[in-house]
Amino acid sequence: SNAGAGTSTSAGDGSRGGQKASSLLHCRADDLMPSAGEQQASSLLHSRADDLMPSAGETLIQLDQLGHFYMHGTPLQVRALSDVSFEVRRGEVLGIIGHTGSGKSTVIQHFNALLRPHEGTVAIFGQDAAAPDLDARAIRRRVGLLFQFPEAQLFEQYVGDDVAYGPRNLKLTREDVRARVRKAMESVGLGFEEFKDRITFGLSGGQMRRVALAGVLALEPEVLALDEPTAGLDPRGRAQLLDLSWRCVTRASPSLSSRIIWKSWHRSATGWSLSATDAA
Repeated sequence: SNAGAGTSTSAGDGSRGGQKASSLLHCRADDLMPSAGEQQASSLLHSRADDLMPSAGETLIQLDQLGHFYMHGTPLQVRALSDVSFEVRRGEVLGIIGHTGSGKSTVIQHFNALLRPHEGTVAIFGQDAAAPDLDARAIRRRVGLLFQFPEAQLFEQYVGDDVAYGPRNLKLTREDVRARVRKAMESVGLGFEEFKDRITFGLSGGQMRRVALAGVLALEPEVLALDEPTAGLDPRGRAQLLDLSWRCVTRASPSLSSRIIWKSWHRSATGWSLSATDAA
């Protein structure tokens, strides 16, 4: 890595091998890509990242010796993260790999100040995430986070309303909201006229994942963080979402300047893929 790699250990699972298995590997996507012979398994991997992405630029998010506890300050306090240090730079595609329970999701939730550091520092666009006067809403407009099982982010009855929720809260005009919703839906392969009035929870699992991603993209974030959004999908749905996400990365609007792609990569007999299965 040329972006300030760091490591993390976790007490979350209490395992003896936690220090190694839970290491967070902060890598440029080209370091994770397979050789040409392995790329046939997925259209996602047809091109090396260096051919598609600009060189790394300014630092957008910086973690320095981050530590975090669950049930902090109580007798049941449990350490989730210790000594996590790395940077997210403009124009990068990154992967975070670790054992189940190692704290990958906890790290990602610091990127948009959903969680605040208990130890160390987190700087997001130059702002201290622990500052009492931090404008968290402004940060979350710039850092989009798609949770694991992202359909849990859906709550509106109709698809169009769900995708429009974020832009409406930005107090945009009706015309601007509609334009963002159309652009976001079409970018994830959901035709605006076909899906805007569909019942959200009547969609398939893969379609709901797309709606959730469209809702994040409608905010036009500068950083996009994806927390294993293929978890629970069948192989076809997983491949479609991976291909879709890669298209979002390589063909995104200029506002999407940096991306955090998944938490883990998985290698099978047929090649490499981004996977819901954690790498040990």
